[in-house]
Amino acid sequence: FLGEAGDNNLAGLLAGECDVVDQTTLLDEQLEPVMEMQRDGKLKAYIGQGPEFELLAFGIRPSSYDDAYNPYGVDRPDIFGDVRTRQAVAACLDRAGFVKKPLMDQTSVPGGFFPPSHPLFLADLVPQPYDPATGMRLLEETGWLDSDNDPATPRIAAGVINVPDGTPLALTYKTSQAPLRVEFAQKAAESLVQCGFQVTVETLTSADLYKAGPEGPLFGRNFDLAQFAWEVGRSTPCWIFESNQLPTQVNNWVGVNVSGYMNPAYDAACEAARLARPEDMDYQQKQ
Repeated sequence: FLGEAGDNNLAGLLAGECDVVDQTTLLDEQLEPVMEMQRDGKLKAYIGQGPEFELLAFGIRPSSYDDAYNPYGVDRPDIFGDVRTRQAVAACLDRAGFVKKPLMDQTSVPGGFFPPSHPLFLADLVPQPYDPATGMRLLEETGWLDSDNDPATPRIAAGVINVPDGTPLALTYKTSQAPLRVEFAQKAAESLVQCGFQVTVETLTSADLYKAGPEGPLFGRNFDLAQFAWEVGRSTPCWIFESNQLPTQVNNWVGVNVSGYMNPAYDAACEAARLARPEDMDYQQKQ
């Protein structure tokens, strides 16, 4: 036990002072040198995917909409109300490229909630591919137009449903100050700019990011885009997008559906998925 400093731990491992080192700061700072040392036969790295997945959430329905939506100088325009805009964001994000170098090809973009090692993993689910041309086409269809043909300026609304004409496609991207998240957020912002989004990255301490509503940006449902981690257990975590999980003033901001996504068909499908495995329902209640 040499403390949390990753350099000390790796040095101790190479010098024979210890036999096993856990991850410590491995992902943030040392994955590349560890993989190089494994290549050179100096150590053996055992790397597996954990139960967490990284989530980029859309602020579909901010809490300010709860008492009626007023886009004229009061509420944030309903940027993500049209699913095509959300699909455009996904198409314009080079997610596979983001994880390739920082994580040394040790993980992949998931097609669903579960990692390959999970018993509920479905191999036929694939993530939406990186396709900026499709993303820009969807934005055009939705009414987000590049009227000045200048990629350095954001697209402007012209006929977007529930969005005043002339509104720029400008977003704030909130995440924690963890080095990997900051790096991914910056890469995501650069990727989205190429499709006509204007993105400002804002990093917060974990305490501020996860602060309870109404003050907290996540659980107060007050963000455009937000990146954070979620954990998969034995059962499907589809409930994090269920309508009854919306944190609001009425339920004292208790709920995990921070995006504000509401879809009765999705709610029914999620409920059916849980009922299909009653043993997981019992496990979830015990937790």
